Amino acid sequence: MTDFEQKKLTQQERNALRAQKKEQDRLAKIKAIPESIHGIPVIETEYTSVPNKRVKALRREFSQVRKEFLKMLAETQVPALKQMGLSDKAIEGMAHGKSPNGFNTHHKIPLAGGGTNVFDNFILIKNEPYHEDIHKIMDPQICVLKDGQKAVVKLPLPKGNVFIPPAQAEKEQTASKTLPSAVIFQKIQKTR
Repeated sequence: MTDFEQKKLTQQERNALRAQKKEQDRLAKIKAIPESIHGIPVIETEYTSVPNKRVKALRREFSQVRKEFLKMLAETQVPALKQMGLSDKAIEGMAHGKSPNGFNTHHKIPLAGGGTNVFDNFILIKNEPYHEDIHKIMDPQICVLKDGQKAVVKLPLPKGNVFIPPAQAEKEQTASKTLPSAVIFQKIQKTR
């Protein structure tokens, strides 16, 4: 007989160890999350999972609110929508409440975490890669939470209602800086 005897764990103890390991893995993944993604700050926040029934009710309500949000953007954000690369036809579709192909109306604070269907919680964002990458960061942290469970998570929280990637915004700024000299050059050419 040896001095070391292995104690058999009960089912409850094994489940507790599994849960502890799962939480440690989740926290390790959170630590590895960058401070920003595509220029969007990633903010550490306390998250409380909302009951599934409430989320389903909010999802049903979302379809109509999204249409109104898209109409509002088409009326008030045309320069930003064009900067995103949307055509006049796509913007016209938005004026009728239709989502442009390849874009998503994203909830900044997820419905499952207490987010609401208000315009300030929405952002129009290109699916690939931006919207997908946001969910690659969010989903592994929040999908494991049970109703009412609280956890510290890191969420990408974009600002505004239209997401223009930083590289695209810089390109537009550079073009607008050179535009006046091009216009002046054209005027000089016309006067000759």
